[in-house]
Amino acid sequence: MSRQFPHFPKDNAICPLCETNADKPCVLLPIDGTEEGNIVQAQPTHAGCLLEGFRYNPRVGVIYRVVPSDKDAKGIGKAAKVTRYVGKCRH
Repeated sequence: MSRQFPHFPKDNAICPLCETNADKPCVLLPIDGTEEGNIVQAQPTHAGCLLEGFRYNPRVGVIYRVVPSDKDAKGIGKAAKVTRYVGKCRH
C-alpha cells in the first residue's frame, strides 16, 4: 500500500495527470523498469488526480477511468488521456 504525503514536493516535480505541482496531498507511483532490488524510482502524483473520474462496473467487475474526448481534455495530462482500463476486481 502506498503512503500518502500531505504536500506535493517543492522541487521540479509535476503531477503526470494534471500537469501541475499544486500543493495538495500526493502519493509516489513506482516507475516501470526502474527497480533495483527493493528500491524503485517514483513519480509524485496528486492523490485526488488518481481518484478523479473512476467508475466501477459490478456486472463485469471492472474499475475504469472515464476519458474525455480530445476537445474536452484541455488541462488534463497526457497520462490521463490514455488511462482507460484499471483492472479486473477479484470477488
